[in-house]
Amino acid sequence: MAEEASEAATSEGQSQTTTTQHPLENSWTFWFDNGSNKSKQAEWGSTIRPIYTFSTVEEFWSRATLVVVASPITEINYCYSAT
Repeated sequence: MAEEASEAATSEGQSQTTTTQHPLENSWTFWFDNGSNKSKQAEWGSTIRPIYTFSTVEEFWSRATLVVVASPITEINYCYSAT
């Protein structure tokens, strides 16, 4: 997908770039679950925490590229869901 940008002149004669936003049908949230801090008796979802909620394609990619891949030997999970 090509990024669409247009230049708009400011009152001082400088130019600034504006990016077209591509809205999603629903807002989505990235979640973090650190299973290693969970006791065996803990209720599901008690350790899951929201990281970031986004509503455009651009917001998604600006955050998705920053998510660190968890080590396969840890009990850390990342997920996302519609809100």
